Amino acid sequence: MLLYVSLQRMLNGLKKKLAHFFLSKVNATHEQRPMLNVHEANSVLVLYAYSNEIECAEAQKAVELFQNETVANRVDFVIYAGVNKKKVETGAIKSPENALLLTKNDVNFYYRPKVEITKFALVERYDLIVDISTQPCLPLSFLASSIKAVTKVGRKHDAPDIFDFTLEMKVSDSVTEFTKQVLNYMSIINKKIA
Repeated sequence: MLLYVSLQRMLNGLKKKLAHFFLSKVNATHEQRPMLNVHEANSVLVLYAYSNEIECAEAQKAVELFQNETVANRVDFVIYAGVNKKKVETGAIKSPENALLLTKNDVNFYYRPKVEITKFALVERYDLIVDISTQPCLPLSFLASSIKAVTKVGRKHDAPDIFDFTLEMKVSDSVTEFTKQVLNYMSIINKKIA
C-alpha cells in the first residue's frame, strides 16, 4: 500500500512538471494586450476550479455579477472538477446548468483539456477571461492561455504568467469577494470620461 501511494505521488509530480513545461510553451507567445474596461466587454469567460458545493454556488453568483455588471452579450462559465465523469453522472458533483463541466476524463495525461471539448463549447475569442478559482488549476491555466482574449484576469498564484492583470488576495477571501474586487478594478481601468 505504501509503495502504491509513493508511486502515485511520483506520477502526480511528473504530470505537474510536464504540465508546467507544456504550459510555458503555450504561454511563450504571450503578447502585450490592452487592458479592457469591464463595461466594454461584450463576451466574458469565467473559469472556476470546483472545490465544494458552497463555493460553487458562490461561483454561480459571480457569473451572475458579470452578467449584471457588464454589457456582455455572452458570459460563458467553465468549471473544472478533478473527478471522473462517473461521479458527475451519479450526482456526487452538482454544477450549474449553464456551465461547461470539465472532468479528469476531459484532460490528457498532463492536464491539458482535449481540443474537441473546448472547440464546440467556447467562442474563438473573448473580450475578458476571468479565473475566479481560489487555488491554481492546471486545466484552467491551459484554457486561459490558449483561448484568445483582449484581457485575462486572475488571482496571483505561483503559476506561469498567464494573466494581464492579477489580484493578490488572502487564501481566506471568498470567490464573491474576489469577483467584486475584479469588477471594481476592471471598471476603473481605461475608464472613458464623458
